[in-house]
Amino acid sequence: MNYYKILLLIFIFSFSTNNFVYSKMLTLKNQGALLGRVSSKDLKQPFSIIIKLNGDIPLATYVTARFQNNQPKQRLSNGIWVNWNEKSESLQNNGFVPNADDNLIFKILDENINSSFLPLIITISYLDHKNLKSGYYIVDQ
Repeated sequence: MNYYKILLLIFIFSFSTNNFVYSKMLTLKNQGALLGRVSSKDLKQPFSIIIKLNGDIPLATYVTARFQNNQPKQRLSNGIWVNWNEKSESLQNNGFVPNADDNLIFKILDENINSSFLPLIITISYLDHKNLKSGYYIVDQ
């Protein structure tokens, strides 16, 4: 299977944010947290996640994914997914910034995901002055 197809499936991110997985209580944790499960059939595009910051000030934001082939990828700030060595020091800042409502919007995907790549675990995280806080979504069929 050509795993580079994922690069064709994911657009360079757009600024349109029509489809959110949203909850005012959704926050990231120091130890990571399961944020939920999403069916690929219900996943409309673009796919974004809104996180309540509760006063945290993110210095950097990150998005990583583990596809069915168990190869970790990270999302770059331009929306392209690249291989990742799973070392936190090699993470690339996505540059997402908080809005006036103390929320942080993570733009994840702009196109439908091919079912051959599922299940998919998407981890979002941000670095504040003290900790790396994270959470993950499971996308399945």
